[in-house]
Amino acid sequence: MNKDFLKLAIKNLLLLLFIVAFVVCFSAILGTENQLIGVALITGLIMFYNIDLGLNKKQAPFIIIGMCLLMAIGNIVSFYNIYLAIIVNFAIIFIFMTLSTVHLEYKTYIPFALMYIFADGMPIEENQILKRFLSFFISGILLAILYYIKHKKLENGKTIKEIYKNISIYKETTVFNIKMALGVTIAMFLIAFFNIEKGFWISVTVMSLTQPHFHMTKEKIKHRFLGTIVGFICFLILFGGIIPEQYLGILAGILSYIYTFVKSYYVQIIFVTINALNSASGLFNTSFESGIYRISFIVLGIAIVLLTVFIEKTLDKKVKIYPDDEDNKEDKEDVLTNSN
Repeated sequence: MNKDFLKLAIKNLLLLLFIVAFVVCFSAILGTENQLIGVALITGLIMFYNIDLGLNKKQAPFIIIGMCLLMAIGNIVSFYNIYLAIIVNFAIIFIFMTLSTVHLEYKTYIPFALMYIFADGMPIEENQILKRFLSFFISGILLAILYYIKHKKLENGKTIKEIYKNISIYKETTVFNIKMALGVTIAMFLIAFFNIEKGFWISVTVMSLTQPHFHMTKEKIKHRFLGTIVGFICFLILFGGIIPEQYLGILAGILSYIYTFVKSYYVQIIFVTINALNSASGLFNTSFESGIYRISFIVLGIAIVLLTVFIEKTLDKKVKIYPDDEDNKEDKEDVLTNSN
């Protein structure tokens, strides 16, 4: 047991150091305004190292690069006209969701969703457009190369034609993708319209809480709200004066390391909240103000998700479970409940 734990501790430490080094290098080359795209990229690289998208192995690399280029164009366009962005964002989110949810239970859409959400939350100047485009393009290239190397022996992957042939308002996966596209698009519009600082907190909340089944959404809402409150309290205690200021950086690093061992979604949210408030502390006058700011964003994100659920309920009687869910429905729900 001690040996197993030691191996896990070393593995998690090395992984954390690798992630930090990767993100630092990414932002050093492509600019701090693209740092969070690097975070989404490393998330995708780690995920796709072991999990496949269910795509045809010959088409997969081109689909991945194509999605990243499409997101780059959509992200740049969205900064020029917030009303045009409604159509562009909805269309692009629905496209990459559709192409990355062949295996919905594995949540392989997360890296792409995070990449688009983070980019939207980090506005750029005109002279930064090239680096923003390159950030997406390089991300697509790296994801495509890793994916091809790791999954080139994959058989029976779906082609683009097969995927889009199966789009139907009567299918659960399609309804889920529409909910995600609608919810995140609403969040992005509100962020742009009111020029909300750190607004991507709202979009990330919507992405995380949007689930195929309402009972999963309800459970996540409960855990995310309570976890945020507890995380806020812990942040005030730890970063509010008890720990000397010169040691706060070390404390943040220790908390990030401990987080790598956490499996419970509720506890994860506590750590995520502490980390988010710490990273945003310079934007607010007090720690209390930053906490209230985040909690209000969580509440707004929950409201958007509940709105999409309400819309879904009008279609609920028509929706069917997608075919490959019939045999393993219970197992897949367990995977979904315990992930993210």
